[in-house]
Amino acid sequence: ASAAEIVSGAIQDLDRGVIIGGDRTFGKGLVQNVEDLPFNTALKFTVAKYYTPSGRCIQGINYKEGGGRNVEDVRFQSEKIAEKDRQTFYTKTGRIVKDGGGIAVDYKVEAPKASALEITLLRSDLMGEFASLWSRKHELTNNFEVDDATYREFQDFVEQKRKSGDLKLE
Repeated sequence: ASAAEIVSGAIQDLDRGVIIGGDRTFGKGLVQNVEDLPFNTALKFTVAKYYTPSGRCIQGINYKEGGGRNVEDVRFQSEKIAEKDRQTFYTKTGRIVKDGGGIAVDYKVEAPKASALEITLLRSDLMGEFASLWSRKHELTNNFEVDDATYREFQDFVEQKRKSGDLKLE
């Protein structure tokens, strides 16, 4: 299970904070062990599930063993926990929370949309490269803020990379 899911579930259940995000967490709530086997193989098996302080199970998928006479029927099967099958629990102060399928956010916010330029700059690592060059000439302080001069210096750096063919802007 994700440590973030376990901690956010505890924060929510104990009413110590609110969970803000884009959507419900993935719902990986299984505790698993791995045993080495011969021939450079291993067996991964589930030994427990994670629960929040209110008793909610984080796991979002039910796994069950197949059975039957056809080859397709003997394989393990998985199904996402349906909304109608989610149980209701209460936080310390009485807020309703549900199990099965990760941790639902308390306040939903949309992720900001990045422009094509931002994506190009992030993928090219020009910001990291500029920061490395900048730090050779400047001292980073706790109250650092990008001022107009630093921003112009970055723009010039990007333009140099574009002119030299190291960066293609469309």
